[in-house]
Amino acid sequence: MRSYAPGMKIVLIYDTEIRPDTTGEHVHRALAAAGHEVHRHQPTRLDRETGQLAFLGYERLAEDADLYLTVDDDLGYPGPPTDRLKGLSVYWCIDTHRMDHLVGSMTRWDKIPMYDVTVVAQRDMSVRLGVPWVPLAYDPGFALEQVSPESKQYDWCFVGNIDVGRRRQVLADLLDQMPRGFAGRAAHDEMFKIYRDSHI
Repeated sequence: MRSYAPGMKIVLIYDTEIRPDTTGEHVHRALAAAGHEVHRHQPTRLDRETGQLAFLGYERLAEDADLYLTVDDDLGYPGPPTDRLKGLSVYWCIDTHRMDHLVGSMTRWDKIPMYDVTVVAQRDMSVRLGVPWVPLAYDPGFALEQVSPESKQYDWCFVGNIDVGRRRQVLADLLDQMPRGFAGRAAHDEMFKIYRDSHI
């Protein structure tokens, strides 16, 4: 059995062109704080004139790492070349409710077989696929002043894309029934404040 004690060399693969506060950034900080040697590989480049993403390839990818972790960033690019890597390649599939939707022509289903191991962030898909469940978690490096339950601004919140499938209508119905709620997008700092200020 392979050991993953502190001191491993880990390559993280995720994009920051589209969303700089992507989950990969939190993972990067957490792994570095745990004592690992962490490197990041930027897989894509955004052409500011055309708005198109270009896959940069893996020519500059270090081949001597212990672990290659691709953190789902909603973009369709291939996994690393596992045949020439020393370590294990892992895909952390996060938005499992959108398996058929990535930016580009690829789906999450297409990405899964490109890796040695896939883990998922939602328990139901973990059971369905028979793969490990690695849930998302709060970033302990982000400190906010706590508020009392009585002073919370929202009864409930949903932070994310509201334009997916039936989500817009479901959230609109919830807001009709429980108007002290929040539904919509929020950047990193604002997102944490909304979570803090919500009962649910």
